[in-house]
Amino acid sequence: MSVTSDPELLIKLPLIPPQKMRFIPKEWRNPPSLKQKAKIRQLLNMRSTQTFGRCRGKSAKKIKAFEKAGDFSHSDKKHLGCPECRCSNQAGKFTKGDFYKLGHETGTLGVGFCLQCIRHHKMSMKVALLCARREEEALRARGSVEGVDKDYDLKVIKAERQLVEQKAEVRVQFQLVIETLDDFRKQLSNTNPEKRPTEMTSAGPMEMSDKTRIKLCLDIATVLSRMEKDQFTIDKDRLVDVDEITRRVPQMMNLLRQCVAKAIELTVAKQVKGEEIETDKTPYDYVMEIGKEGMGAIWENGDIKTEGGRTV
Repeated sequence: MSVTSDPELLIKLPLIPPQKMRFIPKEWRNPPSLKQKAKIRQLLNMRSTQTFGRCRGKSAKKIKAFEKAGDFSHSDKKHLGCPECRCSNQAGKFTKGDFYKLGHETGTLGVGFCLQCIRHHKMSMKVALLCARREEEALRARGSVEGVDKDYDLKVIKAERQLVEQKAEVRVQFQLVIETLDDFRKQLSNTNPEKRPTEMTSAGPMEMSDKTRIKLCLDIATVLSRMEKDQFTIDKDRLVDVDEITRRVPQMMNLLRQCVAKAIELTVAKQVKGEEIETDKTPYDYVMEIGKEGMGAIWENGDIKTEGGRTV
């Protein structure tokens, strides 16, 4: 039996077939609201700031790139769950349908396959829904997320503490070497011949020649310079690619303008006009969430840390 083309009936389906999306008016294809996303996170036992999991599908683009490089290990249909060739979209992204009974805008966001993978793999709605429902049940069955997150947070804190202690120990060692070399350099520059270091010759220990002292001073200066840079790198973890920052500055400025405008709009609507706004939170908290999510989207692709190239 064919699926209806009536948009009023389509939006009541748990998952709208991709081929029927053209019958949905554009004004009905809005992305899920922050309120809907927050409710989905509650249903899936997720933290309020936690990002949704990735789509379960395989990226044809990534697989072609691997094959072009001579790696066919990702081409097997049984090769599943690989983080290298897995689809980069969020689970259920771009899908529409009243899967969670929160509105047709949500689709299966957070579970199952994204719309692109459903289309590419020509997946039946029955299979796509079954996968999404099983994943949803698995996430709900985990119980309270607080207990799970507590263990995870403790592990992260422990690892970070060990890293801090390790870096502190390395910095102490660096400083000791630097001070020792610097003290030796001062001895080389001493005008008092009795306090200058000596060098071993065939006739025994003799006062160090000017040539040897100059060479040692230059060598020590070079080593100190390199160690100062290495110590800076350890303190700052990694150097930062300037291009990655400058490329994102316009996006961050645009996001900031949007957040300010949204805050003004909500404040005026609530406090001046007395109207109901789209969230139960204060305009400040609501806009802060939008800002955090926007910043996450801006910085989630690409790595600003680099081993070389343009750095600061």
